[in-house]
Amino acid sequence: MSLQTFYLGDLNPGSWQEVFVFCLQYADRFSARFLQNDEEMSEGFNAFFRLPGIEVSGWLGMPNGIEINGPLTEEARELLYQLQEPAFYGERPELWDVKLFSQGREILSIGDFTQRLIHLTDEELDFLIAQEIDFSDWEAIAMAVAESETDFPVEWDEEDLREVAEIISRWLSSDKKH
Repeated sequence: MSLQTFYLGDLNPGSWQEVFVFCLQYADRFSARFLQNDEEMSEGFNAFFRLPGIEVSGWLGMPNGIEINGPLTEEARELLYQLQEPAFYGERPELWDVKLFSQGREILSIGDFTQRLIHLTDEELDFLIAQEIDFSDWEAIAMAVAESETDFPVEWDEEDLREVAEIISRWLSSDKKH
């Protein structure tokens, strides 16, 4: 199974709705991240806490951030659609950061409201083509994933670790950090 990744950016709102609905129906889990602040949180944000089977955790690296993960039940699908719906009319959606997963594989990632990445297998892409989805605005991103590639711990020997440490040390002592 090879994956193709596309940046969707400022996709035509009507096309975005078709793509989002496809991902929403195809996915089985979601992850949504929010920043908590002293201001009143939106009703959409509060609705996430009423979804069945969710897990809430801190958002690593964001002091006031939380991450909500859970199964993509019908209630979750309806809520995600409702919060994304303004984007179907060219407006800013309420979802700031959300990911959809199918069988553990990320299929859609939305960051900063409209920064959209979609990761499709050839079969999924063929399905969307058959639905006459317009791909002309999609920007392909080179991200090769092998069929059996999974996350696994890398075993480093002492020589490799010293080499990496030396590279980091040189970078930290240089003026070209930024």
